Amino acid sequence: MQSFPTYLHIDNKLNLSESRYNWSLKELRKAITLHMLQYDYNDSSHEVHSTENNYFDISEFYAIIGIKSEEERDKLYNEVAKELVAIGWKCRLSFGKSAMFIYSSDNLPSSCWEDEF
Repeated sequence: MQSFPTYLHIDNKLNLSESRYNWSLKELRKAITLHMLQYDYNDSSHEVHSTENNYFDISEFYAIIGIKSEEERDKLYNEVAKELVAIGWKCRLSFGKSAMFIYSSDNLPSSCWEDEF
């Protein structure tokens, strides 16, 4: 970064929460992309791919970024889930909303539990 972004200008101070949300969404997309690039589909003969049992630790992401508000967490998750569904994936939160499963089959990954802790 060669200079501060323009959205940090003093005149934008009332819009910083919106800028923070947009930045967080961008970082979440990046983190999920890196997670999904680790998927290995060499087991393509299976209906449920074993690689999709590896969940994205969304609660760790929130902790690293510093997102404490449940409302903001839900908003971020809902946005990325909607985007992933639009390109053919299915998404589900599990383990008390701490694990995000991103999968392609009609069946839930075996590690994904439907209950809430």
